[in-house]
Amino acid sequence: MAAIIRVLGLALAVHAARSDTCDGTCDARTINGSAACGLELLPWDGSFGATVATPMRDIVDAPCLHDAVRAAFAAHRLLRWSGEALAPDDELAFMKLLPHDGSPGAAHGPQGVAGVDAEKYARWRVPARDEILLQGEGFVPAGHHGVPEGHLSSGKPIKEWHTDGHYEAREPSIATSMYCVSVKPVGGDTLFMDARVIYDELDDAERGVFDCADIEYSRSPVSMHSSGYRALLEGESAASNVGSLYAEGAGRARAPGATHPAVWVLPDGDGRRSLPLAPMWIDKLNINGTTLAGDELQLLVAKVLARGERSLKTYAWTPGDFVVWDNRALLHSATPNDGFSPEGLRLLHRIRLAGNLAPVGPDTCAR
Repeated sequence: MAAIIRVLGLALAVHAARSDTCDGTCDARTINGSAACGLELLPWDGSFGATVATPMRDIVDAPCLHDAVRAAFAAHRLLRWSGEALAPDDELAFMKLLPHDGSPGAAHGPQGVAGVDAEKYARWRVPARDEILLQGEGFVPAGHHGVPEGHLSSGKPIKEWHTDGHYEAREPSIATSMYCVSVKPVGGDTLFMDARVIYDELDDAERGVFDCADIEYSRSPVSMHSSGYRALLEGESAASNVGSLYAEGAGRARAPGATHPAVWVLPDGDGRRSLPLAPMWIDKLNINGTTLAGDELQLLVAKVLARGERSLKTYAWTPGDFVVWDNRALLHSATPNDGFSPEGLRLLHRIRLAGNLAPVGPDTCAR
């Protein structure tokens, strides 16, 4: 059964490593595999995740904590705060502590495709901080950081496992953050699964295949199976379920996206490998001169993604939650948006700063 992660409030037990002062010469120590200097962490059960008790503004304002939070991110791959009251500048200041492309004009995601979803993304960005995109379900009233009022619907009536941006960018976003402003009474959880566990569950023959494979992605979506592990197969009939965000892209000729190694060697930490597949966006798998596509590819993807179920966690949002995760190590999916209660507004801020590293595959075979 998937773990359900909820706010622990005052019952939170915190592993702490404190220095008496934070003057830039912090005596960093190690707690549960993470360097810590005044950083309070509660690691989650399982292969990823930790709750941070140190307030986010304290971390941003204390340079001697910056290396500690980066080390915690590398060790746990998902960090979560609760009870935060953040302005857009606070969210952005924290995200800039993590690896990203900070050059002028860097294209922060998601970019989308003109005529399909790019215009919708632009419509829901915070005007003064266009790195921040509104996500959710319901009516957004006027006055929310300058975003025009209107009905927001960024989900789908289906699960869809993916990591952010690797289908559209050569150097995908390393980190994604979500800050919860409000929730509906029912619905809106987020699912997470460990792409490193998926790789670990492969047998030797499967690793030999994927270690030497490249994936060609598309920037055009396809309708998904209810599992979220694959697209619909030839002959499986269903109404388009890509959601209103991507509705104009359904049925169009596929727009080419990025090409990446199927297996990623993580550059920080212990060099573990991950297998971050995105079935809604995958187009071809090239293996030593052989190309898989269509139903054959989707069935393989579904078989492999199902291996990660033992790492599955369901995150139930509460206003004031801020969660940041590593797209190189973790897959995620929204829960279907047809399960929401009609009243209320699910509203989150999402940040995906441009990446600064292209994924690197194993060096065991020529590419």
